[in-house]
Amino acid sequence: MVEFLTAAILSLAGASGMTEERAGRLAQEVVEVVRDERALFAGSNAIERTALMVVAVAFVESRFDEAVERCEVSKLGHQDYGKSIGLMQLFSGPNWEGLDRDAICASSKTQFRLGLRTLLRSRGQCGKEAPEVWLGAYNSGSCMVTQTASRAWGTYRTLATRSGWGV
Repeated sequence: MVEFLTAAILSLAGASGMTEERAGRLAQEVVEVVRDERALFAGSNAIERTALMVVAVAFVESRFDEAVERCEVSKLGHQDYGKSIGLMQLFSGPNWEGLDRDAICASSKTQFRLGLRTLLRSRGQCGKEAPEVWLGAYNSGSCMVTQTASRAWGTYRTLATRSGWGV
């Protein structure tokens, strides 16, 4: 799984300067997090599909930009004045689970963990709605399809199809 996620991160990042070493580190952290937490999906390949979703959301939210990872800048092209931070663009408040900005910004693994937990809460908030709806809750707080949710869902579907792990 780490190898596939590394390749996926490198492919998504394109010509952004992502190194294979950094992509491998991020992939390994995602795998460790999804193995420790509940899966977003049920059935076969639930953990693998959860890892793909975390990668898809991180890409759409941050483009894996190192400055965003370190919280030196907010999401590229958007400005919410630092309320959302890190690779998963975690909105301040309950999503930070009592951690402070420095603790979150110091660890991409923590960012992935908090992002997955926020995805799980968003899925729960939206009941049996389609993933594109709960992805909207992840980035807007409301169970609705947003542009960002559509991009994340499209990225996930592409990765899931390529992986053979199923959508």
